[in-house]
Amino acid sequence: MRLNGFFLIHRRIFEDPLWLKGTPVQKVLMILCIGKANHEPKQWLWQGEKFEVQRGQFITSLDSLKKKLGKGITMQKLRTALNNLEKYQFLTNKSTKTGRLITIVNYCKYQDIKIKSNKGNNKDLTKKQQRGNKEVTPNNNDNNDNNENNTRDTTARSDKSLQAKAIINFTFETNKWENITSEDIDIWKEAYPACDINLGLKQMRSWLIANPKKKKKNYRRFITNWLSRWQEKGGSTKSEKYEEDASEKYRTV
Repeated sequence: MRLNGFFLIHRRIFEDPLWLKGTPVQKVLMILCIGKANHEPKQWLWQGEKFEVQRGQFITSLDSLKKKLGKGITMQKLRTALNNLEKYQFLTNKSTKTGRLITIVNYCKYQDIKIKSNKGNNKDLTKKQQRGNKEVTPNNNDNNDNNENNTRDTTARSDKSLQAKAIINFTFETNKWENITSEDIDIWKEAYPACDINLGLKQMRSWLIANPKKKKKNYRRFITNWLSRWQEKGGSTKSEKYEEDASEKYRTV
């Protein structure tokens, strides 16, 4: 991959729990992967066979990543950071014949920001330099407004992506929760201070396992309703009585 040009990083990445709670190695790896990813599809031949990577993908190796991350990075730290980024769906990591294929899951979230060309404005300014620098200011303001609009559009797309990713599910095949994040836990702890959130999730899991026909269309609402009723009944201090009452009430949820 050629190293000329530039790449973009949306400011929302600095508000992502993956960044806020990540290790220094993990943060540098996130930026490195975004920067190394191809901005358009690419094909090449290797040992007579054609290979292709798509936008947001690149081929690398652990040794290459370790070298790019700089001094003080051990292979174990790299593997741990890579596994965490894959676990929380920032990237996917797959071994291929030509190396390790890294795919940035939401690559467009960081890169799809339209930038208005200034070529036309520059030509007009060249022709009208005699009028002074006052005409430059309106053009710059237009560009700033345009960038703000593009940022809002990108933020809206990011919000939709995060909403789709945040759908909580309970898998009856494995009897496990899916897509509950540390941010969800923190929000529930703040909203329901009298409740032991981890204990509550275990109680809900136990109830769901015992009632497999009571599948929910919205598990996030199921969880918040459960915690809300638990909070009203005194929270963790009365967990045994609540669990008994809840098993009856949630049969109709």
